[in-house]
Amino acid sequence: MSAAWRTDPVGGPAGQPAYRNAVALWHPAPPWRSPTAALAAMLAVERALGRERRERWGPRRIDLDLLAWDAAVERAHGALREPSGRRGWPELPHPRALERAFVLLPWAEVAPGWVHPSAGRSLADLADAIDRSGVESLREAGALGGAEALAGGEARRWESAFGRLAGPW
Repeated sequence: MSAAWRTDPVGGPAGQPAYRNAVALWHPAPPWRSPTAALAAMLAVERALGRERRERWGPRRIDLDLLAWDAAVERAHGALREPSGRRGWPELPHPRALERAFVLLPWAEVAPGWVHPSAGRSLADLADAIDRSGVESLREAGALGGAEALAGGEARRWESAFGRLAGPW
């Protein structure tokens, strides 16, 4: 798991507090061997941890995103329905990952040599070129990093919920 990164909110309503972001590599066990099955399991984890989808990019307790599936390139095809009813996902690699330092920097920490199939460059190269405004590694700042940076035992709850619903990661 990457370090935790403090991030200013991007989009959404004004006045939101800073977020903490991290990236974990997950090697799913059966029956979660497809992107749609993995994403469904991730949504179940969000619900188990109290996530309520009220508004796009609004405040949330937890937000899990499937960033990539090996080197697969999947365009929106409506295979899975979001709780709001929106169709057309998952799209892989995540369509906005390369535009968002709060995604790209922790992702490059855990998989620096992975080559993004659409960009044709490693995550380390892409991370070196991205604007880091509003994003700070809590490990580099001398604060806790990774799972231990999540407040109030959230990391243990997340790991427990994810382990129950999605197998080893």
